[in-house]
Amino acid sequence: IDDNKQEEDNIYIKLSFFENCGERTFDLLNKREELKMMEDGNGDVIVDGLTTFKLNNKNEMINMLKKGNIQRSTHATKNNPNSSRSHAICQLDVYKNDILMNKLRLVDLAGSERKEDMYDHNIERINEMKDINWSLSCLKECTRTTLDFLRTKDITKDNIFIPYRRSRLTFFLKDCFDIKSKSNKTIFISHIAPLVSQIKHTRNTLNYTQELLQLNSLLQEEKKKNIKNQKIILPSQWGKKRFTNWLSKLDDGKFVSIIDYMQLNGKMFSILWSQDVIKRVCAANKSLSEKDAMFIFDSFHNMPYVSIVSDP
Repeated sequence: IDDNKQEEDNIYIKLSFFENCGERTFDLLNKREELKMMEDGNGDVIVDGLTTFKLNNKNEMINMLKKGNIQRSTHATKNNPNSSRSHAICQLDVYKNDILMNKLRLVDLAGSERKEDMYDHNIERINEMKDINWSLSCLKECTRTTLDFLRTKDITKDNIFIPYRRSRLTFFLKDCFDIKSKSNKTIFISHIAPLVSQIKHTRNTLNYTQELLQLNSLLQEEKKKNIKNQKIILPSQWGKKRFTNWLSKLDDGKFVSIIDYMQLNGKMFSILWSQDVIKRVCAANKSLSEKDAMFIFDSFHNMPYVSIVSDP
């Protein structure tokens, strides 16, 4: 985080931090308040009521991470005096001019446990172990299903079924298995222990890592194949249908009321001056302000190009 560059480019970052314990979700930055995970109207997975903090500098981010880690569910086990009993997810949302540009999710998975690890567990630890192992097995299943599909099927078909709804962890991480995405990137960091006593865990981790490497390799191959069939569409090249569809979804549908008055294509809107946009928006709906009109104007002109197969 470059504090000076953030201010110059009107870029800022929001941070949230929560943990997943089986089917339960807890806010690590708000006294472990229990929250619900759900899909919104666009099919995106959200954690309802999750606390977010706007970061002003690097130190704030570090302090927030420390605060969240202290709140994580940990308990002593036979193998680890501070064993993580949950999966922790930290999300960094990058905004420019109040428009969400990118997301970074940092996921710290709890380690799997074998039957021989549970002899000293009480009922609570055993239930935690079952939740951890179940969610990790679901993650593996999603990975293997995606890998098998890429090995044998055509990525352009819609007949792939990824069982990400089987656990809260994979439900939140469903974007990782979107084989048609051109922008999502997933990086896995595997931890292994150089101890003979941990050889079973190490072998299991390395076998899974090998599958992930194969999955990444096949995804990259598919992206290279499909990029030849794409063309680059700038917002100024949008047709009327694409422009009005974009406007209707902007800021959670705030500007649906002016769609009939804004029957423009991308080229027509791109040549309007900001004052022209203000006049149009305020005339279409008197409850909207100049600030709302400038939000539309800036959102359009700060948008990156879009790669698509065909333009509506």
